[in-house]
Amino acid sequence: MLHTVYSAGLIGVGGDKSYGRIMLITALAYLVTVTAGVCLFGAIGAAFGVVISEGISVLLMKHALQRVVPIRHPEKILRVILSVAIMAVCVAFVIPYGLLWAILFGIGCYSLTLMLLRAVVWNDVKTLIVRF
Repeated sequence: MLHTVYSAGLIGVGGDKSYGRIMLITALAYLVTVTAGVCLFGAIGAAFGVVISEGISVLLMKHALQRVVPIRHPEKILRVILSVAIMAVCVAFVIPYGLLWAILFGIGCYSLTLMLLRAVVWNDVKTLIVRF
C-alpha cells in the first residue's frame, strides 16, 4: 500500500524519470534476492526475496518523493512491520504441515500480533466492520 501511495505521489509531482530508475533498480533487486532466496531456501526464500525487494522499492520511492514533498512516517508503522516479521516466522514453522494451515495460522498470528502491539485497536475493527 505504501509503495502505491509513494509511486503515485512521485509520478504526480513529475518524477517519472525517478520512478523509472527506481523500478529498474527494483527489478534488479528482485532478480538477485529471489534467485538467491530460491537457491538457498527454496520457496520460502523466494518469498523473503520478494519482501526484501519490495522493501527496497518502498524506501527508494519514499526517498525520491521526500525530496519534493515532506512526508511523515505513517503512524504505528514500526508495529505493523514487527507484526509482519512475527507472522513470517510463525508461518515458516507451520508451512511443513500444509499451505492451508500456514495461511490460516498466518492470518491468526498477524491479527493477534497487530492487536497485542496495539497497531490496530478494537475501535479500528468496529469502524472497518461498519464501513463494509
